[in-house]
Amino acid sequence: MLRRTADARLSRRYARRFGFGPRRLTIIRADAPVAMTVGFFRPRIVLSTGLLRMLEPAELAAVVAHERHHLRRRDPLALFALSLGRTALWYVPLLGWAEDKYKTAIEVLADRHAIASSNGGAKELGSALLKLLRQGGPAKVPAASASFADASVNLRIRLLLDPQYSPSWRPPLAATSLSLAVLVLMVALV
Repeated sequence: MLRRTADARLSRRYARRFGFGPRRLTIIRADAPVAMTVGFFRPRIVLSTGLLRMLEPAELAAVVAHERHHLRRRDPLALFALSLGRTALWYVPLLGWAEDKYKTAIEVLADRHAIASSNGGAKELGSALLKLLRQGGPAKVPAASASFADASVNLRIRLLLDPQYSPSWRPPLAATSLSLAVLVLMVALV
């Protein structure tokens, strides 16, 4: 899909504007707003022309800073590995909880990076997130990608409004108990 819809001229222009090397930022021709980081070993940021039309320059800069964080940390590879582990070990329910919390944590960390690296702080990032939500949310994205508006939107907005808020990261008792029982049983069988 990327090769077929990529706009090479716009990709070069925006890559220069945001200080990316070759093939690190791709602009695709799509009306839907898309902002995500894809790729395992050579990740890249993908933005759509619909997103470029929708956001103000400062909002776009905040979104790019958010995605840059995912790019540097190689979050798509980590998300894929977690998803693979959860699928392979479906009988350990704590892995599903851990995957959900990890998705939330990387989005919160990327938001904090974007806030710290932009002049307007949380205002532009929150504005961009709200615009995406008004449009019906982001376009459907590949499972192994880190997308700007696909995880824990309510928590992210709360943290933008109240940076001192501390969400609970405590695992659920039932999933933890069942996971421990499964692991004990597996060890006993070996």
